[in-house]
Amino acid sequence: MIKKLSVQAMALGFALAVSAGAQASFLSGQLTPNTLNIFEDNSREAAVDVNRNGLFDVGDVLIGFIRIDLKSSPNTATYDNQIYAIFSQQMTGQVACTSGGNCQTFAATTVAGLRLSDIVAGADPNGIAAVYSGGPISDLIATAPGGFLTDYFNVIKTMTLDLVAGIGGAGTNADGADFLTARAEVPANFGAAGAGCANFLSMLCLTGTDTVASYAAGLSILQTFGGTSAFTFADNVSSINFANLALSGPRFQLSISGGNATGGSGDPNMASWGDVSNLGNFAQCGFANNEPGFLPCGFIDNADFGIRPLAVPEPATLALLGAGLMGLGFSRRRKTA
Repeated sequence: MIKKLSVQAMALGFALAVSAGAQASFLSGQLTPNTLNIFEDNSREAAVDVNRNGLFDVGDVLIGFIRIDLKSSPNTATYDNQIYAIFSQQMTGQVACTSGGNCQTFAATTVAGLRLSDIVAGADPNGIAAVYSGGPISDLIATAPGGFLTDYFNVIKTMTLDLVAGIGGAGTNADGADFLTARAEVPANFGAAGAGCANFLSMLCLTGTDTVASYAAGLSILQTFGGTSAFTFADNVSSINFANLALSGPRFQLSISGGNATGGSGDPNMASWGDVSNLGNFAQCGFANNEPGFLPCGFIDNADFGIRPLAVPEPATLALLGAGLMGLGFSRRRKTA
């Protein structure tokens, strides 16, 4: 009888372990462990002239949302508005790119009202992007849910928060620190009128076919929630920082590559997703005389996201699995007694 009960306890332990591990978020179900997962996105971001000097320069902020459209590797999948992210990043410097041109460096936003932690409750202060999943929700690329960027955020936040990624700090990766850099292709001068754009802000004259910048990043996953806590994320994904190509073989937890930012003018919903005026008294595309801008502007982005999760049993799963193994051990001892 004791042997029979021990075997039943072992079976129950394994069954509970399997059921405990089955409580997963939508995103975690899309992550293939121990291999490189590549996702492709479509995003919209508003430009905020924080220092009101008519330029997009150090101290200014890009804030917006990302829709993960599909997975391209190791398998293909489309998501139909089931994975979105909210992001906010602040320019911290401008340096000469090793690959030529001018590189802008970004970090987590520190401006009150525009910080990721202001928008996503509980987000790590070093966070740049918060990923949500579990829709589907309405197509926020094609449809404006309201007249402000926060209307988009409010729809996204009805989903499940899966993870927060950002700058993990110096010394966490092979190249010494996480990074987010953009190589400028077009001078971002809010005050100067572009060709055929008299009396309008130059950023508004950049259409969806005008390449504004290319960008790349190597980030850490700072927080996991729900099902994604069943994974660990080691520094094992390559990412090239074109601001310093002399670095060889850097590794990160999350890589952004192939990023391409184009002008937002011409997008039918730019006036909505480009308007952050209800997040604070910020100048958006401020005029040359530093007057607060009421004409929103921003960029349309596309990039590839690379991540290689390592599956690990959850603590509850380990405990239940241990209980099953203890039952097996007790059964064997009883048999030999």
